[in-house]
Amino acid sequence: MEEEIERFAAWLKIERGASAHTLEAYRRDLWQFRVFLDGRGRAGWKSAVPADVRAYLYRLADLKLAPASVRRKVAAIKSFFRYLVRSRRLPSSPAAGFQAPRQSSRRLPKFLFLEEITKLIERSGGSRGTEDQCLALRNRALFEMLYATGIRVSELTGLNLDDLNLDAQWIRVLGKGNKERIVPFGDPAASALRDYLSARKDGAVRDGRAVWLNAAGRRLTARAVRMILDGAVRRIALNRHVHPHMIRHTFATHMLDAGCDLRAVQEFLGHQSLSTTQRYTHVTKQRLKAVYEKSHPRA
Repeated sequence: MEEEIERFAAWLKIERGASAHTLEAYRRDLWQFRVFLDGRGRAGWKSAVPADVRAYLYRLADLKLAPASVRRKVAAIKSFFRYLVRSRRLPSSPAAGFQAPRQSSRRLPKFLFLEEITKLIERSGGSRGTEDQCLALRNRALFEMLYATGIRVSELTGLNLDDLNLDAQWIRVLGKGNKERIVPFGDPAASALRDYLSARKDGAVRDGRAVWLNAAGRRLTARAVRMILDGAVRRIALNRHVHPHMIRHTFATHMLDAGCDLRAVQEFLGHQSLSTTQRYTHVTKQRLKAVYEKSHPRA
């Protein structure tokens, strides 16, 4: 059964251009479904029947998972069985007649206010003398770049030096579905990046292509970025849970607040659908209403 999952993952990567994040999530979803089938005495994928899929959906409902997680799991199962049918490993899909639960209401993105993101960036490198200077400069450049571009943390850590044009101040980003886009950045991010690259200890570099390196000279991971961010949040005593994707939300919200065209923000973020970007207009409307109600004497 595991061989079929790996073949499916390879097919998704080659034919659909699925990202590493999507592949990891689909593998996990299918493994969980496989364990469920084992518990029902099924010998393999070929023995699965619609009643198994229905029972699994009931099981997911009992777990009270987020609707987005359930939709992804259902999508993984349906896509996997379609793959088995197309490759003639199954005559029909037991998941064909099932739909993921509808999305009743989408949570609005959480973001940081300008003073919060400014303080976070300024303290991201730590206090002088507490960290290696090169790592402090790296951390400052990391969060300058995240806020300046709104790119995903996986896109950030995947950057190579040849994706970077410091003079023209743009980066080439490989996003979801292996789609490439060009994203500009401003002077503060360019200055921080120059400082970091000048301080890099090239003699200790093990991954010379990568822009962002850890202390061992290897490419920085998304998990490491989250840990660095956690440290910066503690230093400024920000009483909020902040994750790297929130900086992406902050970029989009602040751009729209400043009057940026919605389609331009869509291009910057690499969203396939404009409706995904439109979530941020609801955030800005809420902020405007809150400011109005607080400030207008007859609100």
